[in-house]
Amino acid sequence: MASLRFLKFLLIIIFLGLCIVTIDNIFIVSDFVLFGIFLFLLFLEVIINPKRNFINSLVLLAVFLNILGVFAIEHSEGSYYLYEVEQWITEEGSIPLLLIYQFFFLQGVFLFVQERKIENWNITNIHFKSFFILSLTFLLLLTFGLIAKYSPAPVLRVDRFVYDKEILGKFGQITNILFYYSLGLGILYFKEKKKIYLFLLFFIELAFLLKGHKFWNLIEILFLFLIPYTSNIIRAKVISLILAVGSVMTLFIVAAISINVYYFPSFDPVDYARQRLSQEGQLWWSTYKGYEPKLRTDELYAELKNYTNLDEYNQYDIGMYKVMRLNTTPERFEWKLDKLSRYVYSTPPLLYYYLGAGLGILGMFLLGMAFSFWGNLLIYTINRGDLFLSLIVSRFFYIFRKAAKDGDIYKFFSIEFMLLILISLSFYIFYKYKDDLYKRKSLIAVNGV
Repeated sequence: MASLRFLKFLLIIIFLGLCIVTIDNIFIVSDFVLFGIFLFLLFLEVIINPKRNFINSLVLLAVFLNILGVFAIEHSEGSYYLYEVEQWITEEGSIPLLLIYQFFFLQGVFLFVQERKIENWNITNIHFKSFFILSLTFLLLLTFGLIAKYSPAPVLRVDRFVYDKEILGKFGQITNILFYYSLGLGILYFKEKKKIYLFLLFFIELAFLLKGHKFWNLIEILFLFLIPYTSNIIRAKVISLILAVGSVMTLFIVAAISINVYYFPSFDPVDYARQRLSQEGQLWWSTYKGYEPKLRTDELYAELKNYTNLDEYNQYDIGMYKVMRLNTTPERFEWKLDKLSRYVYSTPPLLYYYLGAGLGILGMFLLGMAFSFWGNLLIYTINRGDLFLSLIVSRFFYIFRKAAKDGDIYKFFSIEFMLLILISLSFYIFYKYKDDLYKRKSLIAVNGV
């Protein structure tokens, strides 16, 4: 293991050096070579710390798809996959900087979550079980009742955006709360091994599928459910696990493409898949191509003000929408809004636009640290067996993922986010006080005082 760690350290030095000399045009290294080294570093990281990286597996997948999307753009022969940007594809050399951005983001993700913390969960008791089961049952009944009343999204041939906002209305967001129960169900099944929890998970997945959710949310629900099993991962079998997970992901991707083609039958499945892949890197590539890397302090300050004072007039001047507006024609931007649709993976281009190349790297590292904080809170929640806190942790996961992937950094400035932090701190203080009290009582009993 020590030799693998040394090899990883050596490759990091080589990787960063080659990226820097390529960016500065001192010596040009092929994008494919840099990407190959990056992937090998990820492979070594997974082998060395399999448990930590299972918790962060969706982060790794999103990073991989983002980089692959930029490759699909820069190394494509035509502009078909960029019709929304309406520019011709030319190799812009954006990949080395993106690799550094994502490398430092991952270093932040790994910062606080250590392998030794996940060796074995110590779930002694389950807390708030009755509240958890009763509220979940009520939400499932409400959701399936609404689906039966309005008909499922696939029958109406509408996607989740239209179904949730225009058909279910205010109940769209309420029924989406089901998402946050998957981690708690995973904790219950891990502790008690009762099949009823598998049935409840199935009904949550089915509800989201009938509401028109196609891919990521279904994957994330399953991912949160499986997290408690992280401690069972054996390093010697991690390659087999990667192959198994990869096979499952492939099935999900094929299913997602098939469902989307059902909604949009004019698309060829292969063309649709290539187009969606290129969208993973579209905003990064177009921002890198169109904007000088410099610190835009005035615009950054204006957006920070918008974060804390969102209304109908400035809601599209933040996050992903800001990058969308920068990189599309006004007509295309309005069309996307009318379709309740958005581009994907806008955080790196957003930071690049506001902070430039150097400070953008720091921004990505800090966002990674936010994910690392989530990992520590997740470990604490599982060990406590606290099902109420599991809802908070799942909500944190959604907020951090949207901020790190889709440019929704403004969520960190919301009242909801502050309340979630206060609730988490309150639970931590309560359990700390309870543990200290138990230790004092045990000490008194032992000393006979």
